[in-house]
Amino acid sequence: MNAPSKRAQAAQERVTRARETAAKTAAAALPARRALARRDSRLFRGAVAAMAAVVIAAIVVGIVVAVGHGNHNDRQHRIDASLSAARTALVTMLTADPARPDEYLAAILDVTTGEQHQRISSLRTEIHDAVASGDKPSTGSVISVGVIGPDPGLSVNLFAVATATNPELVGAASGENRFALVVTMRAIGSGWKLERAQAQ
Repeated sequence: MNAPSKRAQAAQERVTRARETAAKTAAAALPARRALARRDSRLFRGAVAAMAAVVIAAIVVGIVVAVGHGNHNDRQHRIDASLSAARTALVTMLTADPARPDEYLAAILDVTTGEQHQRISSLRTEIHDAVASGDKPSTGSVISVGVIGPDPGLSVNLFAVATATNPELVGAASGENRFALVVTMRAIGSGWKLERAQAQ
């Protein structure tokens, strides 16, 4: 065999050995590559799960904040509505025209409920006669009104200070130009009505 053939054969053998070595190395590295791939896959899944948990937590926090804000707004709306209705009801009860006792009775029955409504209904004749016997119209106004007691639900207690020309219309003493009342308002349908008024 001549020298070039020997060199070619030696080169061929080196190539064959290199291929075998590469194949063995690749085979030996296969478990390590698989383990690395599994580890990377676990890390990826863990990262995705962590991101999902963060997103879910953010959504939950957003819902809690929105509900809490909504509850606060609902509470404030209930308070504002009950205060406004109390002012209207008290002014209605303090405003009577001797020439229109039937209108007065209808008006005060319209703004009351429960105990106060029943009391007015049972004393309808007496109230009519008392208003009709007046020598001039009675007027009144609410100076201030505020919530007392716990968070209002369907019922809210208020403390009011009012002034009137005929305070007896709400049970205050005659001659008291300025007087205080504890008022209970009750949610009826979409509005509020006066359930009880007690002069202090």
